[in-house]
Amino acid sequence: MRNVINLQMKLGEKDIGAIELDPKSRDDIPQILRGLQHIYTEPEIRDRVFEILKELLPNRIVGEGKADPNNGRPGMTQWTILVFGVLRLALNIDYDRLQE
Repeated sequence: MRNVINLQMKLGEKDIGAIELDPKSRDDIPQILRGLQHIYTEPEIRDRVFEILKELLPNRIVGEGKADPNNGRPGMTQWTILVFGVLRLALNIDYDRLQE
């Protein structure tokens, strides 16, 4: 299944809106995360972003057309991919720094 975001939270998981980011941090990562958090906590903006993410299905490896959103293994949600992509492109970093 290709989900935009998992609606069911796991044990110990914190809601995105409840995550506290240091407003005095001079690092660039918390600033970008604060912007993504704003997108997530504003229902009107979040719904528009989720609609766009629903349309952005990957192409099939074999065959033509888009992948079926109802088939496939569970994995990273499209929201998670968006967050990683925004951080990677906005900061011009590699995946090693992103992992930290």
